[in-house]
Amino acid sequence: NNQWLAKLVKPSIRNGIFVISPGYGTFSDVSTFNSRVILTMFEGLGKYVDLIIADTPPLSSNLNFVSKVLAENSAGNILLIKKGAYKKKDLEAIKKNLAGINILGFILK
Repeated sequence: NNQWLAKLVKPSIRNGIFVISPGYGTFSDVSTFNSRVILTMFEGLGKYVDLIIADTPPLSSNLNFVSKVLAENSAGNILLIKKGAYKKKDLEAIKKNLAGINILGFILK
């Protein structure tokens, strides 16, 4: 029964490309956005698509747990680093936060 999945997926913006809206409201804590929910969503979507790309909040934001949960449950991650936006200590904290997560590469913007 994938009715819950059908409610999340928006109509195709281009043939073969679909968008999932996170909905409205705020993520107040990790208990409302956890690995089990994300893994279930990824497994459900994986039956119908070849690739899932998730745009997440910055790892330096107060919503970094959202990015971390998605990263922990994905096959690989690409980090976007905005030039001049981070100090060395910020990047070191992000690196420590991502220990054990599969990083495929970086994009320097």
